[in-house]
Amino acid sequence: MAVPVTLVALLHWRGAPVAWSFFISTCFKGSCERVTWMALVAALVFRTLMHDMDIMIIIYLVSLLVYSNSCLVAWPHSETVQRFLQNMSAYFPAELGGEYESVLPERSLLSVHPHGMLAAGYASTIGFNSHFSPRPVLLVNRILREHNALFKLLTDLDGGFATLDGTTLGKLLQSGKNVALLPGGLEEAAVSQFGRERVVLKGKTGFIKRALQAGSRVHPVYVFGENRTYFTFSLPAGTISSWLNRVGMPTVVGYGRFPWVFMPFRTPLRAFVGAPLVLPHIREPTEKELEHWCEEYKNALVKVFDDNKEEAGLDAKTTLEIL
Repeated sequence: MAVPVTLVALLHWRGAPVAWSFFISTCFKGSCERVTWMALVAALVFRTLMHDMDIMIIIYLVSLLVYSNSCLVAWPHSETVQRFLQNMSAYFPAELGGEYESVLPERSLLSVHPHGMLAAGYASTIGFNSHFSPRPVLLVNRILREHNALFKLLTDLDGGFATLDGTTLGKLLQSGKNVALLPGGLEEAAVSQFGRERVVLKGKTGFIKRALQAGSRVHPVYVFGENRTYFTFSLPAGTISSWLNRVGMPTVVGYGRFPWVFMPFRTPLRAFVGAPLVLPHIREPTEKELEHWCEEYKNALVKVFDDNKEEAGLDAKTTLEIL
């Protein structure tokens, strides 16, 4: 039996495991997911034996079964994996500057820009930097954190990651933990261009609101060099691309070191931590209060950029694009 070319292309689409995992784990919970997949695989195995169906489809579906089910497992912490990820982050020559010594050991929020294609500076200069003790909890995209089996495995074993959403951020800050996040998210990744200093702040108010509710200190952080880790190509701006970014599907592609184009350029990353914005403790901030502190945050981020751009090797006339 010949397999349609379109079906083969769909099955070998590299995003299929993540898409299937998200779909199945949303529609079915716990053992029901396993039963559903096992029934599907068993039926297709029988069809293969009886009708000479392409065995590669069976192999692929079995792989998807293992892949998606692994997203349901809570893996235990492993110091070995933590050291491995820390060593991996040393791939980039990373340097930390600015007022990082002013970061208190509790209730501090490190807000990192730009996202870039890989968010390399987020991990190398902040996440696995021994200057921060205790290490801040790193918040990452929900689909990546919960529905990408390999990433979930590594982040579970590392033990220092959590899902990026308002509830999680609020609970972590209220409990007194230090937290790091990329407020620009995938929208910021989507507008990333090689050599362009560009961030996205429009509509990014949630992290400031949670920080106000916890009375936290917010440190703007800018990573110079992040936009030189890949040559990137963004899809045209529009409703579809913006929507895809919001639901966790990045609309940016790029290439890195030749001949392994998926490997980023080993460019120096220099992160500068700004002075803290000491936010008041406001249980329910008004729209005016939120707008005021978001503006204060924007000004603080621009100051970090302007104060350190020449030290980072940029021309004094370089300006930060804020979208």
